[in-house]
Amino acid sequence: MTQLDNVDKIVLRLDKLKEFVKELKTYQNTTKEELEEDFKTAAMVDRFLELACESVLDISRLVVTDQRLKIPEDSKGYISALGKAGILEEKFAEEFSKIAGFRNILVHMYLDIDYGEVADKINNKLGDFEKFSQQIAKFYELRAKN
Repeated sequence: MTQLDNVDKIVLRLDKLKEFVKELKTYQNTTKEELEEDFKTAAMVDRFLELACESVLDISRLVVTDQRLKIPEDSKGYISALGKAGILEEKFAEEFSKIAGFRNILVHMYLDIDYGEVADKINNKLGDFEKFSQQIAKFYELRAKN
């Protein structure tokens, strides 16, 4: 697999992440109680959050591979590795890497979803997905100039 292939895949996933975040923004101001009471809304929000998280993890794996960084032991480690390599702001990467655990809850522990946490993500944390995207894009723009 060539570097260009990985970069193309990263760009494609950044575009999809942007779409997922845009869709999630339509649910901003949704409360924990509304999510608990409205199954269809909760299902839509859960799915778009899952896809956004999965996009972040896929992008992180691709960047780690593309940059030939040490392969981490778990999904959370991929985001952290980008911080340690200076691709993401290190403090941001450490905090944002928790998204891997949140994704696992959405996918595997759907009976235990905390809709207070889901409401917090859509009302207060969507900017983290955008910040991640911006920092990845900035890294590759800078790399392209050298």
